[in-house]
Amino acid sequence: MTTQLSDKTLEQYWHIETASEMGFMHLRNNLPLQDAILASGNLYSESGPIFLAVADGHGDISHFRSYTGANIATSVAVEILGEFAQEVRNSDQSAFKNLLSTANITEAVLTTIVGKWKKEVLSHLESNPFTSDELTIIKDHDSRDYAVNPTIAYGTTLIGCGVVASIALFVQIGDGDVIIMDQSGRIFNPIPIDPSLVSNRTTSLCQRDPIPSFRYSVVDLESTAVDIIMIATDGFGNSQTDRDWYGGVMKDIASFSRKHGTFWIRENLPNWARRCASSEGSGDDTTIGLIISEDFLNRNEPGDTN
Repeated sequence: MTTQLSDKTLEQYWHIETASEMGFMHLRNNLPLQDAILASGNLYSESGPIFLAVADGHGDISHFRSYTGANIATSVAVEILGEFAQEVRNSDQSAFKNLLSTANITEAVLTTIVGKWKKEVLSHLESNPFTSDELTIIKDHDSRDYAVNPTIAYGTTLIGCGVVASIALFVQIGDGDVIIMDQSGRIFNPIPIDPSLVSNRTTSLCQRDPIPSFRYSVVDLESTAVDIIMIATDGFGNSQTDRDWYGGVMKDIASFSRKHGTFWIRENLPNWARRCASSEGSGDDTTIGLIISEDFLNRNEPGDTN
């Protein structure tokens, strides 16, 4: 179930399943859905690069257009990751190594995402000036901040993933979770932990200089055979009663995927997100994206009866 592209590239077949549900607290307070999710590429068992982006608008009154900021963020991330993936696919061995350097990823991906997001946000603001109600909100806060940086109103987190050739690239600013299960059964978060994320505080695309707050990771798919990738906003993680929930959740997803297939996952994923977003869960908007390897679905494991 693989396609050999060259000596250095190996692309699998993947499935992407997504769900996003409005949180109980947002329904109660008559707020719009703050989360956004966007998948792109050759999905559902067609070979080629795939992309998944998840964003969580802050929702606080001072970020009163964060739902728009989140949607712009996912669109921009998928676009920029797509451009980077094209460079990866067209590169030779020496260029391939340079593309994955810290300096190049910072410049070609992170800086480009931030610049494009701010440009799109300011374009939206130009077409949709702050209303009188929004100007009242600004006045009640420190209007000087908005004069210097109007993107505050659009504040959002962002997690992006691009799977291309023999790599998976993950980029993140703010909270939320990225979890991987590899072929050995190991479950881990590829993104470095940000110690500044405490309580409800999070870093944001709307910071004056967001680049230092970005974290990223490149996973070599030839040395780490990935079975499942899960990306979720913090509404999912905050709904879990077990502090060490990664293992149990990923093992359940793996079991359900192998037993029932991805169509069953597609049918049930919204229900899982809805429970997490309910008053009995986190009460927050909850968004889940799953990337599942076709090789994992078809591989015979010890104990399989088929």
